[in-house]
Amino acid sequence: MFSDMKEKGIKNLIIDLRFNGGSSSRLRDMLLSYLTDKPFRQYSRVDVKISKQYRNRKLWGDWPEDGSVVKYDTAEFIEPRPDPLRFREDVYVLTSKYTFSSATDFATAVKNFGIGTIIGEETGGLPTCYGDNIYLTLPNSGIRCTVSCKYFVRPSGVDDGRGVIPDYEVKPLSEDLITGKDRVLELTLDLIREGDE
Repeated sequence: MFSDMKEKGIKNLIIDLRFNGGSSSRLRDMLLSYLTDKPFRQYSRVDVKISKQYRNRKLWGDWPEDGSVVKYDTAEFIEPRPDPLRFREDVYVLTSKYTFSSATDFATAVKNFGIGTIIGEETGGLPTCYGDNIYLTLPNSGIRCTVSCKYFVRPSGVDDGRGVIPDYEVKPLSEDLITGKDRVLELTLDLIREGDE
């Protein structure tokens, strides 16, 4: 895709995450590496709650006792390697209240590291959040469930309890479902046209 974009001289890239519930963090980092040559990171810190279930999943390591919380400073930045296909033009990321997980992390990195412009609604997912589930079977009922064992802190280190706040906030209206109007995309295209003038 980036090869085609370079060949065609594409000047604007729109990444629509409005209904993206998340995906692989490796894919997220790979895509970011195509969009910036500056170092970036997804989190400033990860806290891990140690339990028998977590130790069973992670067979290596000298883990402290159950109930302990281990804090990992993840201040290391990912250094994108040189790439002739890197996109060096304008990037627009569309978000909504249905943007979660790795999609939220991607939007967070785009915003925190000035990689592009965020347009749409505040993300449903939080940049500082709990995740990485452990699967359990409750002893009495036999019900299967999941419990988060990690707390991920956004790159800036801030936990304000909010999603990613767009640079341009656009809220779709209920009538848009009937008319098919896409206010977020329309504003994005207007911004592109203004930039081209």
